[in-house]
Amino acid sequence: MPYDPQRGVKLLAVLALVLGVVVLGWLGTRWQEAIDQRLTPQQEILVYYATPDAMGLVGLPVRVPQDQVTPEGVLQALFEGPRELAGYRNPIPEGGEVQWVRVQGALATVSLNQELVDNHPGGSAGELLTVYSMVHTLTQLPAIERVQFLVEGQRVETLVGHLALDRPLEPDPGMILGTEERLETGTAAGEAP
Repeated sequence: MPYDPQRGVKLLAVLALVLGVVVLGWLGTRWQEAIDQRLTPQQEILVYYATPDAMGLVGLPVRVPQDQVTPEGVLQALFEGPRELAGYRNPIPEGGEVQWVRVQGALATVSLNQELVDNHPGGSAGELLTVYSMVHTLTQLPAIERVQFLVEGQRVETLVGHLALDRPLEPDPGMILGTEERLETGTAAGEAP
């Protein structure tokens, strides 16, 4: 069969058209996701990060879709947050995950994965910061007042040897050194900006 240059050009044009349709479909999906994300009502919540000197926690505002302002959603914002934000350190060890959250009355029970324990750097300050970052992030939700932690669905005495987890924990105001805005304005943690 002799070579037909027009046939080659037609084949190339068809391939280019198919490739163009695939790329436009992919881009259209990405653009639609971005548009949907911008149009979804957002709500500001606080996630609690450790100060650089590990002396306490600071509430950092983040925006999440309004339908994710749930116990699972606020913990996800903390767990999936950057390792560092505004100069503060995320106290959740890498690989740490929330397996599930159950809320009964004012008590939230949170099951953490074993990897959170295995990857924890240890130390009493580190354990306090990790646990209370979760407690304070969760208890900003109006219905939750106390948090009980489990590992792999089982009660544990402690996370890494320093803080008793055999009972539910309440927020500890002494752990909170302020919010990012308050620290920037120079007002004390208990004062309104």
